[in-house]
Amino acid sequence: MNLRSYFPALRSALGYGIYSPAPDDLRRIEMTQHLAKRLGWIPWLRMIAIGNSVAMYGSGEDSDIDIFIVTEPDRIWLVRTLLTVWVALFSRRKTRDSHRDSFCLSFFVTTSGLDFSTFALENDVYLAYWMTTLKPIWDPYGTYGFFLDANHWHTVSAEEQTENTKYLLDVWNHAYRERFAWLWKNLNTICRAILLPHTLRSYEKLGRPYGIRVWDDILKFHDDDRRIELRDAIVD
Repeated sequence: MNLRSYFPALRSALGYGIYSPAPDDLRRIEMTQHLAKRLGWIPWLRMIAIGNSVAMYGSGEDSDIDIFIVTEPDRIWLVRTLLTVWVALFSRRKTRDSHRDSFCLSFFVTTSGLDFSTFALENDVYLAYWMTTLKPIWDPYGTYGFFLDANHWHTVSAEEQTENTKYLLDVWNHAYRERFAWLWKNLNTICRAILLPHTLRSYEKLGRPYGIRVWDDILKFHDDDRRIELRDAIVD
């Protein structure tokens, strides 16, 4: 099915989604650029991007900033831990009581988990639009291109790619970050052993919502996922 034909109806249902950024969108993109410059030291990090309302040019006065993170395989728990601690200490992490201009760290995948068809719904129009509007900010390894190649079920046009990548920082990779691979792998194992049981308990407590995925290559923590509701409202 050509999901693109439903994008106008989706934007109407969401109440946002336009073709040029408002001042609040630009300000939050600049905030993410500033954050990304300070996160380049994290080993095995492969891409930082913005998704949802800010990337769709529809953030409101009280909107947060949804961050999409890509890591190397077997490093996702380590990167998540380091990034979360850094944002909590030196920036502004989203909490239940703090949303406006805070960073929501709820979506991590590895380079082996870039194919979103593994969790896409049938006729998943919101996910297709999310992919179409995703804004990479920090991508010294060309991971955005690999992401598009992995998701051949939905095509992002050349014009859309140009719009999405215009906020990319001019950065390069630092090989020194990834020396002592054995150490980082062991640290990832430790982080996973500590965090996974708690994460799974929370997942069960919430009733196993479809927006949450706790897999080896995907950590997706959207317990308020509206994809089914939006699809059923606009797809024939």
